[in-house]
Amino acid sequence: MSTPWWNRGLLRVIQFNIEDPYGFYADAISPEDLVNLAKKAHANTLVVFARDAWGRVFYRGSRLYPRHRRARLDVAGLVKAARREGLRVVIMTDHTANRYIYRRHPGWAQRTRNGEVIVLEHYPVKERVRDPQWPQICINSPAFETYFIPEAEEALKATDADGVLLDSFRYLPDPPRACYCRYCRLRFRLERGLDLPTVDDMEDEAFREAWEWRYHVIVDSIRRLRDTVKGAKEGAMFFYNSHPVGWAGRGTIVTERAREYLDAVFAEASETDVLTVMMLPMVTKLSQAAVGEGKPVLVSRNLFYNLRTVQSATPLAVKQGVRSIVASGGHPMATIFSSQFFEDRRAIDALAEVYEEMERIEDKIVGSEPIRYMGILYSSDTHEKVYWNAPHYYTSEIEGIAMMAFHRHIPTSS
Repeated sequence: MSTPWWNRGLLRVIQFNIEDPYGFYADAISPEDLVNLAKKAHANTLVVFARDAWGRVFYRGSRLYPRHRRARLDVAGLVKAARREGLRVVIMTDHTANRYIYRRHPGWAQRTRNGEVIVLEHYPVKERVRDPQWPQICINSPAFETYFIPEAEEALKATDADGVLLDSFRYLPDPPRACYCRYCRLRFRLERGLDLPTVDDMEDEAFREAWEWRYHVIVDSIRRLRDTVKGAKEGAMFFYNSHPVGWAGRGTIVTERAREYLDAVFAEASETDVLTVMMLPMVTKLSQAAVGEGKPVLVSRNLFYNLRTVQSATPLAVKQGVRSIVASGGHPMATIFSSQFFEDRRAIDALAEVYEEMERIEDKIVGSEPIRYMGILYSSDTHEKVYWNAPHYYTSEIEGIAMMAFHRHIPTSS
């Protein structure tokens, strides 16, 4: 069996997101623009939306969703143009935030115990969500069979992309984010013989059972989507955005439990601008341990500031971020939004410099043995159950140990 393309060397990735609901810049972005961006930056892989969070696709002929009305970009054309230059293209699909589905089937949304729609945006606690931009659609609802499974197959066949990334695929066990829609209530009762719990108490049997069951639901959904993707294109790369620092680290537990279905994992690390320089090596090592040996860990270094997405990050932040990822054994994934692409491109020059550097030394990096290091061993299961309602205790503890080792110049692994 030949080595899959994602295991043949260092992936130098650019993730390009058309992120705004109004599409201010969508009509100005062409396949040639993205290919030229990748060539200038010495990238070898592009990651782009097949469908955005508003339910608009960037390919032609969809039977499921409307095409983005302002978009000039056609991903099928991008794939062809990229192939001519020796570039790979991965599409992002099955974002469970989907306003298009929600407006047609509001009963398919994830709901809190009180019936409120679960959303990605951060509203004040006491504010009622009335017209959400990013409503979460439940993977136990009919949407999974009606939209999500067909979407993965349709998008891959329509674009002939080289891989599929499940982006922001969120279904969480924590009470504020746990779904209590009628489809979840029914499935839990059928599969576990219990009603979803009315109290948040780890001593309660139904609460513990529901906590574990929700992980089962998301892993089973990943398995089914993986089978769909591999059935549509056997050699397609299939991976998942784990958000290892966000969402109380639940995505890392999902990665560990779904590792047999994943070719790789995307460790989105947007928080690095507001946390510490140790975050990138930490999430790289943590994600490597979760997904298993021999599977790439793609770690993001935003080309923009996390809290000011139209402004370039400093050249030092970009270059040192990429170097930290690669030195930790990961593959860098530089993320740029369409707004920044048009408003402030300074970070692209820094990325080109460091990606060219990585390209020159790739032969010395790939397959090299790590030096002796200190290991941090902990049980994610024990910590999660003991501090289920205070995840900052155990996530901060692991980060603190890693920081102490970093300041003493001791390489670490988790």
